[in-house]
Amino acid sequence: MNGARHPAVLAVTGLAFEARIAARAGAVTCCGDRASLERTLSKAAEAGYAGLLSFGLAGGLDPALRPGDLIAAQSVLCDGAIYATDLEWLEGLLRSCPQARRGRTVSLASPAFTHEAKQRLYRESGACVVDMESGIAAAAAVRFGLRFASLRAVADPASRSLPSWVLDCVAPNGRIAGRRALALFARPSQWIALYGLAGDARAGTGSLAGAAAALQPHFGLLELS
Repeated sequence: MNGARHPAVLAVTGLAFEARIAARAGAVTCCGDRASLERTLSKAAEAGYAGLLSFGLAGGLDPALRPGDLIAAQSVLCDGAIYATDLEWLEGLLRSCPQARRGRTVSLASPAFTHEAKQRLYRESGACVVDMESGIAAAAAVRFGLRFASLRAVADPASRSLPSWVLDCVAPNGRIAGRRALALFARPSQWIALYGLAGDARAGTGSLAGAAAALQPHFGLLELS
């Protein structure tokens, strides 16, 4: 992207490993649950950030999407409000990550666990993917007059239901809760589901890492044409 150079982008993530992927590519990151993200983002404009990039994994809603597919959001639907992403930034993301497709993201306060819930969201929202952070970042960007974009990699596809115990393995700070995760090995009935989820997550994480590498020149200074 050629053009004026602006202060750094803040990458907004929900999970610690997503933040590590962005940080390895040179991004400044913030990570956490809804309350901690809102506290951090309330200081973003004061700190001089020019833009907020929602970055991480997402659940697939469009049945055509597969694990690892990238979605650059045109808009984010959250709590009944529709937030448009920055058009110039969106086009820049698509140039840097030509394998990504544009679409809508719906952002919820809790995950969409089941195939049926994903189907309903897809019909009602028209969104390609669902996440938990893009709405928080979008609302903060509007509030503080910052540019906003969202780039998400599909982890679980629309056809896959997430077991409720998945959340039990994630600590409030976004890190994997080791003791809780180890407890799963005492429940062999969950191993097959865990194996499938792990394969989806590997595809999504690999795609996310590739996207971060492609975006590396743009994390330190945001360049907009």
